[in-house]
Amino acid sequence: MPFLLSHSLAGTALGVAPFPERVPKRIWWLAPLCAAIPDLDTVWGYRMVGSDSWFAHRGITHTPVFAGLLAALVVKLAFPEVRSGKERWRLWAALCLATLSHGLLDALSGYGAGIPFCFPFSTERYFFRWRPITASPDAYGHGIARLLLKSIRPELLWIWLPAAFLLGLSTWRRSVRRHAAPG
Repeated sequence: MPFLLSHSLAGTALGVAPFPERVPKRIWWLAPLCAAIPDLDTVWGYRMVGSDSWFAHRGITHTPVFAGLLAALVVKLAFPEVRSGKERWRLWAALCLATLSHGLLDALSGYGAGIPFCFPFSTERYFFRWRPITASPDAYGHGIARLLLKSIRPELLWIWLPAAFLLGLSTWRRSVRRHAAPG
């Protein structure tokens, strides 16, 4: 199970990607927030361990439907001044990608229940066949520091490095566009 900071970093990297020229300042904090929000289901779902309920952990809040609805709500509330359909679509795509990244990363982990990607048509939960993000079982019982250090390694490799690369690439792309623009 990826750490919340890893989810937020991935959400930021995906949330800024749709903007070819200038990233709205609010996206820099809304994208990581949207990427972290799906884990709010632990507040009400902690007693539903192993449950197939839509409301259990890794249930409805980890689905593409939730990502789309949350993105639409956040765009409506956080960007009321944006009237252009193209710009609203870009904002929605950024926040939807950020939120969707949470379920996708959890499906890459070998922990807990899978993700009901086909909600509302099915509550069947899925993992990806390839699951490189794992908590280190040999670290349990040896203290929280060892557990965190052993568990963060896969996240550094499979989340942080790609997110840093994507952030760098999108920043470079915007820089090239700015310098290439006439005037």
